Amino acid sequence: HRLPREQRVACEDRAARHVHRRRADGLGADVGGAAEAVGEEELAAHMDMPLSDLQDNLAEISNLGLVALDELLGRDRDSSTVGDVLPDPRGTSPEAAFQVEEMKRVLADSINRLPDRERLVVTLYYYEGLTLSEIGDVMGVTESRVCQIHTKSVMSLRNRMTEPTYR
Repeated sequence: HRLPREQRVACEDRAARHVHRRRADGLGADVGGAAEAVGEEELAAHMDMPLSDLQDNLAEISNLGLVALDELLGRDRDSSTVGDVLPDPRGTSPEAAFQVEEMKRVLADSINRLPDRERLVVTLYYYEGLTLSEIGDVMGVTESRVCQIHTKSVMSLRNRMTEPTYR
């Protein structure tokens, strides 16, 4: 029978702890620098579990492929390690990074195609961090007019970004 994952992991952890504890307690005598193997019956008794369960767990453990993350993939010292090629689950996928860069490119192109006054408002507001009032002072118009130009610019950009040619 196959144990549920949580029980299997708990048994594997208990088995590893008991083996290490027994070696530390001197139950596995040191022979020529290597610890003597502990018998399965003795290990099962110390773990307070049936021998058949221990054997099932050991069989399952032996099927696991364990690889050190710092193991080199190639033969020379400059080759990548296993850890180098594993994806970072918290990182950005290449596809997502490409989509972000593509969206930035399309947005920049759309901004560059805006009329001069609209482009100036968008640039001063979003890239320079000026307020609508400050932009009005620079352009010599009221804050209300800057707000109108800004709204028109944003609507124009939204329409251009949803055009089929940019999808």
